Amino acid sequence: MQQVISRVELDDAKHKQIRHFSSGMKQRAKLGQAFFSNVPVVLLDEPTANFDTKGIDLYLKLAKTLCNDRLLIICSNDENEISFCDNRIDITQYKNYQSV
Repeated sequence: MQQVISRVELDDAKHKQIRHFSSGMKQRAKLGQAFFSNVPVVLLDEPTANFDTKGIDLYLKLAKTLCNDRLLIICSNDENEISFCDNRIDITQYKNYQSV
């Protein structure tokens, strides 16, 4: 557990309850739960919401190092969040524009 707290850079807040975290700290905790879970698929929706530049850098580092052997699906319109992705699906290409 301590290693996860350190990897998401929340060492200074480990004594706090999550309800007292800032929005960026809560986002780091959520990413920690996603990236450090033993699951074959990781789903993220706008993973850098509420992050400053340091938080975005942390997200990119964790995504690149911890998701090499599993499927990572990211829902985002932000190029910074998906810049490293090899494959992309543009959902707007599949929308039905016909009126009902």
